[in-house]
This record gives sequence, structure tokens and C-alpha cells, in this order.
Amino acid sequence: MKEFKTFRDLEFKRKFYKYNGSNVHKARITFDNGYGISVVHDDLLKRKYEIGVLHNDTLCYDTPITSDVIKHLTGKEVTKLMKQIQQL
Repeated sequence: MKEFKTFRDLEFKRKFYKYNGSNVHKARITFDNGYGISVVHDDLLKRKYEIGVLHNDTLCYDTPITSDVIKHLTGKEVTKLMKQIQQL
């Protein structure tokens, strides 16, 4: 059975944006299949995350998972999407 990467495998880096006075936390991970995920969280979202699907390190808008970024996700929902991306 294949072991999938999960939310716990993400390493967030923090950056402060002056224009809205918020801290943004970003994480990216690439999977063995060439797809990946970009996850963003800021202080205003309060434990909610926004994800984008990556392919060859570029945002990808034509997967069976989504044709856009997905917003307002919990950590568990991010893990579920990560597993789906790893199965593409």
C-alpha cells in the first residue's frame, strides 16, 4: 500500500505583507507523479487554507480535481485533496 503525503508533511514559511498587514504562511510540495500542491494560509483566514494544484511546478487549472484554486479548507480537507492529487 502506497503511503501518501498529508497535511502534516507540509512545511509552511511565513511572510509579512505590508499592504494588508497580515502574515501569510505558504507551503508547496511536489509528488512523485509530477503534480503538487500550493497551500496558503493567512492570519485573516483563521485555520482555513487555500490550495492550488501544481503540475511541473506551475499552477494547473485542468485537472479532474479542480479548474481553479479551492478556498476555505480545513487541514483534513487539504489532506484529502493531497491524496487525490497524488493519484492523478
